[in-house]
Amino acid sequence: MWDSRIFRKELLHQIFSDKKAWIVSGIISLFLSAFMISGYLLDKTGSVGNVRFVQILAGIFVFAVSLFLNLFLFFFVDGISFRFRSKVTVKAGEPDKNVSPGRKNVRNYSYVIYFFAILAGWLPSFLGLYPGLFTYDSVAQYKMVERGLITSHHPVIHTLLLGGLTNLSNNLFGDVNKGVLAYTVIQMLVMAACFAYMIKFEERAGMHIITRILSVAWLCFFPPNVILVMSCTKDSMFSAFVVLFTVLNAEWITEGGKFRTGKKEGVLWILAAFFTILMRKNAIYAMIPFLLLFFIVMRKEWKRVLPMLAILCVLVVFYEGPFCAAVVKESEDEREKMSVPCQQIMRVYKTRGNDLSAEERDEIEDMFKDTAFDYYNPKIADAVKSNLKIKKFRKDRKYYIKKYLEYGIRFPVEYLDSFLLNTMDSWYPFSKMVLDGRGREGYLSIESREPATSRPLIPAIWNYYRIYVDSPLVQTYPVSKLVFSPAFYLYFLMFTTGYLVWKKKATAALPFVFIWLLWGSFLLGPVVLIRYYIYLYYLIPFEISVWKIYCD
Repeated sequence: MWDSRIFRKELLHQIFSDKKAWIVSGIISLFLSAFMISGYLLDKTGSVGNVRFVQILAGIFVFAVSLFLNLFLFFFVDGISFRFRSKVTVKAGEPDKNVSPGRKNVRNYSYVIYFFAILAGWLPSFLGLYPGLFTYDSVAQYKMVERGLITSHHPVIHTLLLGGLTNLSNNLFGDVNKGVLAYTVIQMLVMAACFAYMIKFEERAGMHIITRILSVAWLCFFPPNVILVMSCTKDSMFSAFVVLFTVLNAEWITEGGKFRTGKKEGVLWILAAFFTILMRKNAIYAMIPFLLLFFIVMRKEWKRVLPMLAILCVLVVFYEGPFCAAVVKESEDEREKMSVPCQQIMRVYKTRGNDLSAEERDEIEDMFKDTAFDYYNPKIADAVKSNLKIKKFRKDRKYYIKKYLEYGIRFPVEYLDSFLLNTMDSWYPFSKMVLDGRGREGYLSIESREPATSRPLIPAIWNYYRIYVDSPLVQTYPVSKLVFSPAFYLYFLMFTTGYLVWKKKATAALPFVFIWLLWGSFLLGPVVLIRYYIYLYYLIPFEISVWKIYCD
């Protein structure tokens, strides 16, 4: 039996004697304190260059509190995981002799149970947000198909699916809502299939049935999780494929012989990686270095891994080459990749204009249309990068690069401030988020845009979800805002990664390398939106399972 008194004594001893725990906790705490103080300075003064002695003292205090909190959580999680670990372990390659044939059959069908349980949990929200949320980039994708002018600005496969269904619905019924309904149902099925696999992973890891029920409840009732399931945005299915890909990586890499992988898992791995790449262009920047590292770690299994990588490469090359060439009429606008540089140059103009010569101010003014100066917002780059004079940029890229570097050398603090302000909502939980290019504050969008209309079948649920558009609950109150902020789930990821390093399971942390690389790729984007980081929310049950697997 597990003795809580012994656990407390061992915990106290370990806290003061484990040097590695101190080091790992110290690294996490260093980042956390830097995030908190930098975010506070940016939020209150607009620049990290305004740091004073009192902020330094506050940073030291946050570091100390975080250090001991992380130490406690390391050993607390380890003790709790040990307490509830599975009494039955299965060695690699051996059948589970401790499970009766009848019980084994139940487990074989448990995936189907999880799948339908998730769908059932989503049903009330689906009726309340009926027929789905035609928000974000949905209108642009619909118009692309309607006009027959598909670009690579959005994922082509997603544009064809969403735009194709809504355009077909409009042509057949004179109403895009039926197309929105069809797309939402398809998205729910795909996401439920991916999430059910994660819950199945929990079962195979020996997680208690109550924990699995709570995981289903987390996916079905935590508002951001549900709203994004009902939203017609590429980020929803993208996040589901990220979850599936991460779980499959864990099954391949799990130490201790708890899982076995076969051909089915190999096919799923290829499909999950392929659709992850398809659904977001920035995913490729995380996928390439990860796959190289994955092959190095799995080199002893190269006869199985190499064919998977080869098939994945062939699929991606075919999709990006012949498939897109046959469908895409116009290449991606280069301005999307200029979000960070455009914001940095504009910030120099806005905050240090008096230090620029008249000629330099004219140079910057000649780079952008007037609208960029009128609607500049330090937290979202849309107004600036979309008003970059692209023809001028294409004619003389070297000139732009030269000017960008010159201003960066002269005004490094402004460049740093610009980057941090543009990304702070992903790592600092207490600032207000924005929703659109003109800086309108908000957390999530649930208003369907024309030509679609929202027709809730349960108005009370619709009114409930309106709270999460923009209210003090998600934008102001510190405790609740913390729980809803992407920064909270970033810390969760930091803790899980640190826990595995502390447990000397660095190899097991490999699935999280992809998540970190993916998170980093979003820092180069135009804005921080919940939909970009929702995969961090969805992965919480998986991370808790990982704690348990490696507690021994």
